[in-house]
Amino acid sequence: MMKHASTKRSERIARLESISNPVIPGMIARVHQAHGYLVQAEADLLRLQVTLRIVQRSTPDPTATSLLETVIEHLHGDIERTLTNRDQLARDAHACGIDVRFFGVEHFEHGGNALALKRVPRST
Repeated sequence: MMKHASTKRSERIARLESISNPVIPGMIARVHQAHGYLVQAEADLLRLQVTLRIVQRSTPDPTATSLLETVIEHLHGDIERTLTNRDQLARDAHACGIDVRFFGVEHFEHGGNALALKRVPRST
């Protein structure tokens, strides 16, 4: 029982040390920046997918249409992977007390923007 209390105390001390560490604000900014880059990549992939669909519909050649469909299918997988990575980054950041604003529109407008950082309480 005493060991458990000691572990809890060590965790609290480590948490306090990390808060007072001057590197932390820079790390938080980097997490926001990484999230912004993933959002920008996701938006770029979505725009590319829409453009390829438009080209595919206006192409009379069945072979070209088939090739475009293959590319679009791969692109769809890339979009899903980017979204999954962004979701995981947001969850990991939230577990550390950083709110990357997963649904924040400002990320779509300014990819990689780390302004207005907001800390959220850790979930217990």
